[in-house]
Amino acid sequence: MQGYSGTLWCIAWIVGLLTTQSSWWMTGIAAIAFPSIGIILRKLRPASHQVQPWLIASMIILIALGWYHFRTPQPGAFDISRFVEPIDRATIQITGTVDELPRTTRSGKTKLWLTVESLDAGNLNSRLTIPPNKANGRLYVTISDRHPSFAPGTLVQLEGKLYSPKGAQNPGGFDFKKRLAIEGCFAGLAADEFTIIAPPKQTWGLWQLQQRIVQAQMVGLPGEEGLLLAAMVLGNRAVDLPSDMQDAFTKIGMSHALAASGFQVSLTLSVVLALCSRASKQVKAIAGGIAIVILIGLAGAQPAILRAGVMGASVLVAIVAEKKVKPIGSLLFASVLLLVWNPLWIWDLGFELSALATLGLLVTSEPLQKNLDWLPSPIAAAFATPIAAYVWVLPLQLYTFGLVSPYSIPANVLTTVLISIISLGGMVSALLAAIVPKLGSFSAGLLHYPIVALLGIVEQMGRLPGSQWAAGKISVGVLIILYGFLGIAVSNYKFIQPKRYWILGMTIASLAIIFVPAWQQAQTRIQITALTTTTQPILIVQARGKVLVVNTGDRNVIDMTIAPFLQQQGINQIDALIQFHSADLEAVQALRNRLTIRSVLTTNDFQELKLGQITLRTIPLPQLVPTSGGRKQPEPIAPALQLQLPHQAPWILTQKLPRTLVPGSLSSTPAILWWSGGKLPEMPLVGAIAYGKTLRPEVAQTLDQQGITTFHLAKDGAVQWSPKDGFKTSFSMDDAEFARL
Repeated sequence: MQGYSGTLWCIAWIVGLLTTQSSWWMTGIAAIAFPSIGIILRKLRPASHQVQPWLIASMIILIALGWYHFRTPQPGAFDISRFVEPIDRATIQITGTVDELPRTTRSGKTKLWLTVESLDAGNLNSRLTIPPNKANGRLYVTISDRHPSFAPGTLVQLEGKLYSPKGAQNPGGFDFKKRLAIEGCFAGLAADEFTIIAPPKQTWGLWQLQQRIVQAQMVGLPGEEGLLLAAMVLGNRAVDLPSDMQDAFTKIGMSHALAASGFQVSLTLSVVLALCSRASKQVKAIAGGIAIVILIGLAGAQPAILRAGVMGASVLVAIVAEKKVKPIGSLLFASVLLLVWNPLWIWDLGFELSALATLGLLVTSEPLQKNLDWLPSPIAAAFATPIAAYVWVLPLQLYTFGLVSPYSIPANVLTTVLISIISLGGMVSALLAAIVPKLGSFSAGLLHYPIVALLGIVEQMGRLPGSQWAAGKISVGVLIILYGFLGIAVSNYKFIQPKRYWILGMTIASLAIIFVPAWQQAQTRIQITALTTTTQPILIVQARGKVLVVNTGDRNVIDMTIAPFLQQQGINQIDALIQFHSADLEAVQALRNRLTIRSVLTTNDFQELKLGQITLRTIPLPQLVPTSGGRKQPEPIAPALQLQLPHQAPWILTQKLPRTLVPGSLSSTPAILWWSGGKLPEMPLVGAIAYGKTLRPEVAQTLDQQGITTFHLAKDGAVQWSPKDGFKTSFSMDDAEFARL
């Protein structure tokens, strides 16, 4: 009974933490559901079930909710974020200590974490109500140039501009503010210059051993091969991998190969125990514990590898106690232990995926292998392992990204042997590099051909058509149903007859609730979305299966804004990509690598374009300019686009508006305007969306007085329009997420 109650209470803790990002009524439902289940079980089986453990579980849910909010970081009285508003983006100097080795961003800048020690705002110091020399807290810093020589503990002075991080301003976008807050950081610094004041005070640290290993392996395998080897041994958090390589592995569902997690821990523990096979059980436990601690220290104390480390430690304890480990109980205990220590890790995606993949291997791999008994045992095991892990992470992947990697299972099957060889050889190389770097370099060089083969498989499979398919983001309700199916399948597997047909039926039902609604929505959706960007304005039009995109921006906009939105919407083909100016070829190619683009056009390439129910026309908008004779004559400027959907107000899309419109250049029908936010000529409007950094106050006031619905993307976030719901901002879209249950 104690084991039963302990499992129940651990599950209640996790459920309580999972309700922290939802409405309060979700927590209430969870707290009421547990004792209700206990009462029902008591009625059905009075002798074997008690209500008391379920009542305690209900209390644990509420305690978990309170503990989460108690542990949520908040800025202190002298936190550097308190200075953002009074300084108002003035150039300042900040002195602080580098926390970790710098990394490279996608845009080629250097990013690092800084512990602030003081601030100098120059002429603004006298205006500050908080003493600048008392400034403290954690700061996220980006430096315009790459400078990888910063070591942890280095005292530096940085010059730049403070800013407040922004939340997700586009549907499916990255919530930068939330991510930094989890790290206890509430401000960022865009630095232009830096000065090293003092080197690190510590003469030795695990980061130095980490760098010693990475450098030795890169001597044996120069370039990307050495970085890949180091990442497969230490994890990608410890190695500055190129973003293109990370994207290539992610595209085919193999990002786990680059992350420090259970595989590295289990492999390390297996090798250590094999080497200590003749030693006493105490020596085995000590040697294994030291190996786990060193591996975690080198890879960084990330929740995914910490979870694996705790599970590994439970194996060592079982060896000493001469008891058998219950793998599922060990996983549950390790997860809850870490979530008690830091409840915010419940929303760490790496932790979630690692725990789910491990659960899948424990509960699904063996039944799958038995159902593949018509294959030779090694081949059946090679297929069962990736399938078991994939089916358990797929629902979360769909909920988070809306993506499916069709080649994930064959890719993992093909690379299992290679990854094992490279990982084991890489660990031997790392051990030798820690002792004699030249030996580490030599042994790393022996892995050249396996690494080339692995990279070749990843590259070729990434080029296959449909290597990454956007299914659309599923709702919380569908997520719960899918995991409910998996739970039912696992808990009742022994009693299901015939197994194969039942599993086939469950699979078909799961695919139906994922893809049928997505297909139906794509065929009926009429929606226009104005995305928030800092470069080119982006507009995405969806009308009954046809997709039109206006502008692309640069590569960063593709990766961080357009692609996540298209994935969330389940879009795999763009029927037309329209550019006001010449296209950024690199950005267009980056988008082509993700989906199909049927045509790329500029406003000079057509006068009228029809895509199903979408009609797009170019409209010359000449402005009236005075001549020497006192008359006004039309002068051509950049053309505008008129977007028309059946029975709806037209949209006018512009990058430049004339001060005075030539009479008759626009239809007299009131329109919705998408413009930069500058001065407006007189024109009939029913709505206006400003995409520029600023919206002139006098223009906003005039539009308000005329009763015209107006949005400013920089302030309101992305704006979405549909015939049914009218206008919504990205923030109201987030608020409505749980309405989809």
